Amino acid sequence: MAFTINQTPRLQIGNAQLGDKNDRAALIWQTVGNDSGDSFVVEYRPANSNQAWQEAPTAASLDTNSGDRTNHSTTITGLDYNSEYEYRVQHLRNGSLIDTYQESFETRLAPGDTTPFTFAAYGDSAYIKGNSGFREVQGQINNSDAKFALLLGDSAYNSGTHSEFDARFSPKYAPEATDWATEHIDYATIGNHEARTNNGQPYLDNYVLPEPNAAPVDEKSYSFDYGNVHFTTIDTNTLNNSSALDRELDYAEADLQASDAQWKVVFAHHPVGGVPDKGEDPGDNYYRQMIPRLNAAGVDLLVTGHSHTYGWTYPLTGYNGNDATFVRDTDKEYEKGAGVVQVVSGMGGKSIRSGDFDDAPFVAEGFSGSTNPKSEHGFSLISVTEDRLTVDYVAADNGQVIDSFDVYDNPVPDPDPDPDPDPDPDPNQTVQTTFEQGVNGYSGTVDTFLQEGSPNANNSNANSLNIDGRDRGGEVQGLIRFENIFGDQTGQIASNSEIVSARLELDVDNRGSSIEFHRMNQDWSDTDTWNSLEDGIQANDIEATRTSDAVTGSVATGVLSVDVTDSLQDWQANSDSNFGWAILPTGSNGVDFDSSEGRNQPRLVVEYNDVIQSGVGNSTLNDADNLLFDEPNSESLVLSSNGSGETVI
Repeated sequence: MAFTINQTPRLQIGNAQLGDKNDRAALIWQTVGNDSGDSFVVEYRPANSNQAWQEAPTAASLDTNSGDRTNHSTTITGLDYNSEYEYRVQHLRNGSLIDTYQESFETRLAPGDTTPFTFAAYGDSAYIKGNSGFREVQGQINNSDAKFALLLGDSAYNSGTHSEFDARFSPKYAPEATDWATEHIDYATIGNHEARTNNGQPYLDNYVLPEPNAAPVDEKSYSFDYGNVHFTTIDTNTLNNSSALDRELDYAEADLQASDAQWKVVFAHHPVGGVPDKGEDPGDNYYRQMIPRLNAAGVDLLVTGHSHTYGWTYPLTGYNGNDATFVRDTDKEYEKGAGVVQVVSGMGGKSIRSGDFDDAPFVAEGFSGSTNPKSEHGFSLISVTEDRLTVDYVAADNGQVIDSFDVYDNPVPDPDPDPDPDPDPDPNQTVQTTFEQGVNGYSGTVDTFLQEGSPNANNSNANSLNIDGRDRGGEVQGLIRFENIFGDQTGQIASNSEIVSARLELDVDNRGSSIEFHRMNQDWSDTDTWNSLEDGIQANDIEATRTSDAVTGSVATGVLSVDVTDSLQDWQANSDSNFGWAILPTGSNGVDFDSSEGRNQPRLVVEYNDVIQSGVGNSTLNDADNLLFDEPNSESLVLSSNGSGETVI
């Protein structure tokens, strides 16, 4: 019997090592049957090029000791970071081509690259006898802008056998997962179910993982860099064996401390506590060993599965007796360095568990089958920027963001301020002003949306704008512009003012996929349609800029704040170039927000240093409309004046 492809070729990280000057990618696939003159040739080249195919090393074969299943793998090395390549795996029989598997993929961002990116994370998923939940989760991940996924263990039920891995790797059972894996890497960690068979040997056979940089742990524990994030995983099946867990943590702590990445993420299978369907809690050695050491190593997120619930903790700092110590911060924005935020994302497709979180005061949000609202199958979608990690809980059935939180990084203050500051008074005063239709006499907001499915529709008077990659026959794009914001008139920004920051605020009533803001390069009217602009807006540096000024990540309901400082600074230098923004979709889950004709109109909030001449500026600082004070929470120090020029706390 000749070879038959049972599991189609999929990408893996391969034995990438920290400090590699180039990236690499492994390909692995599985056959059933016996070699009857069968062979494979793997080739690759830069995508969208006419370069000749380069041949990868000959594929190695591994007998899985599971019937006649054979795994084949090879590793492509010397790849440029942040680049697109294509590969093909040719199946030959007696020298004749019988099939070809061809796809493309993107390599990782180079270590230290601060380019924003997004990744998915979920656990407890594939199960042949009940795979619909997993397939739905994977389908939504395919529709997202995730560059890769973290698999948080229990990726093949019930015992991680080779036949059970078909639920993830075989097109027959998991077409969404096999489509994804041809172009994206799943970085896996081992769960308790996978460890049931021969101490996880089928798991190790089916993933081509890096070897750890330090003994005595094996390749179940490894790390990698992607851009400005360092990822580390360990085998937490050792949770009940203190000495074995210490060996894992020795490796993890040394690995994390050796990294100078801005963000540090540990992913593993078992939560340290705070879930209703598992027994671990801060009184256990597992919590007591994990959290202090991860906190000392500067870990920002601990992402786990195991519990078939979803939730996250306040920043965990350690323990006091049998209780967790943590920073109670109720605004869902946690400062980097405050502690380790644990995310439990075990909603990857297996049955949902019930229970409450009342006994875990360190849990910030928790969702289960008996909470209100109830949990749903879904995944974490984590967006990374230079100053923020945004973690969204995304529903599998419709891609909606159920809840989210952020970890933010404040700029480091100057350790060596000017020792001889200018004694003269600062001639500038910082002013904040808001441009909003109908407020303080402003009437310069122009907006509309264009529908490919209704190409002649005039949406100039619509109360809301819709941005969608696929809606009723096609794409939906938005346009918005704030006119007459620069000049020497009252309420305008003077040409010699220094713009410090600018943000566009939109009131979202339908959450959805990430959207992008591209500066328009040509004039338009709110009566324009898809057809009048000739097949909508093209981000081609002619109609709109090819590169976006802002990318939001998944959009939740409420106020969406978009940083548009670069746009405003450029438009101030040349006010005739202010044609506003094209708002373009990146996914098929549409976003709706109020227009300038709606109830909560879009707002452009600009902070700038206003030059004062003879004690008079373009704006008045005691004007309440031009000042914004953040309401302090109960744990903040409030600075105020006692009326005599002194500052009191």
